[in-house]
Amino acid sequence: MFVMFKFFFYLVKYRSIIFGNVKISPNVFIRYSVIKGEVNIKAGANIFRANLIGKITIGEDSAVVGPFTYAHTVDKELSIGKRCAIAPHTTIITS
Repeated sequence: MFVMFKFFFYLVKYRSIIFGNVKISPNVFIRYSVIKGEVNIKAGANIFRANLIGKITIGEDSAVVGPFTYAHTVDKELSIGKRCAIAPHTTIITS
């Protein structure tokens, strides 16, 4: 029951599909994205029209902006540092 409530809360608040072990810090802007897995989003980050799937960390004041921006990890970890920007149409895949 709590999982469904959390899913719908994120769906309404961020207008995105978010499920899994996702940690979202305060002051984060997320819109029209799919976030799944062990994702940690630090304060001040901007996620717009992106797909983040796997074990991913987004640093403070970073931006992942779409459309068609994908970051997928299979068994490794992806870390995007502080004040970094990932441009539209970028694909990052680790295995």
